[in-house]
Amino acid sequence: MLLILSRKDDEHVHFLLPVLRRRAVEHRWIDTGDFPARAAISVHFGGGAAPRRRLHFDGAPLELDRVDAVWFRYPLNPAPDERVDAGARPGVTQLSRAVLLGLSDTLDARWLPATPRVVAAAQNKLQQLTVAPRFGFTVPRTLVTNDPGEALAFWEACEGRMVAKLVSRLDAAHAPAGWSGMATHVVRRRDVANLAGLRYAPMILQEYVPKRLELRVTVVGGRVFPCGIDSQASRATRHDWRHHDADRAGLAPHALPDDVAARCVRLVAAYGLRYGAVDLVLTPAGDHVFLELNPMGEWAFVQTETGMPIADAVVDLLAGAPDDAFVHA
Repeated sequence: MLLILSRKDDEHVHFLLPVLRRRAVEHRWIDTGDFPARAAISVHFGGGAAPRRRLHFDGAPLELDRVDAVWFRYPLNPAPDERVDAGARPGVTQLSRAVLLGLSDTLDARWLPATPRVVAAAQNKLQQLTVAPRFGFTVPRTLVTNDPGEALAFWEACEGRMVAKLVSRLDAAHAPAGWSGMATHVVRRRDVANLAGLRYAPMILQEYVPKRLELRVTVVGGRVFPCGIDSQASRATRHDWRHHDADRAGLAPHALPDDVAARCVRLVAAYGLRYGAVDLVLTPAGDHVFLELNPMGEWAFVQTETGMPIADAVVDLLAGAPDDAFVHA
């Protein structure tokens, strides 16, 4: 039994469901945002018996002993019942999150990309910039700071060619206006006066890397699906393809050198992940520069635009296929 943990509007789950049905993979999809307001969990220990773990979501029970694979996508945070007093709601959320996290640690199952604790550790962008060079990747000159003076000195050292990005992803419900989903943006001379605002929240500042292409390298076990994004074809995407311009910034399968592809596989595996989306820049000089690793990065748009069979590779792993063989798609 495959257990899918994700929000109900996750397009990736809808994308994968036909593949699961075609391949007769038994599955159950639940959204942890329903817990504890609209769902129940019961876990029994002791008494000389093996632990019993039961979920009751969407009106139907699920015995967790039947689960042998878990696809950990984007489940929502637990949500208290609306009748819970406002002052108690943060505590209820924290307690419910602790139960879900503790329960995940008890499951003897194949996880994709990994268990929640492993995924959380792998999302550390500061550590990624330390680890990636160990696998032969070049990383841009980077400063993480909330010191405006340090930021100004770094901007001058980069001769005014500097970008800013968030240290971590922010949930829309808790982010200041305009911060959720904020893409990488160039810090221009007119923005320098605003660096004083760093005093109140740290940012990642990086030397601007010139681009021939941006690369989204999707790693599924030992399989690599490299996608080139022609971000320089549009003013909107010139500095970050996530600004999106589907009409001009096209996507296509990319001929990634075998040694770079193998580095991506080793980097993902080093974090204990079975899946990861690696973002690289291919410079005009032909160098591959590492930007970040997203253990929960999206892939449906890559398959839609390129036809690469990522969904089947994901199902292969969830269904128990070995993931230790390097295959460059």
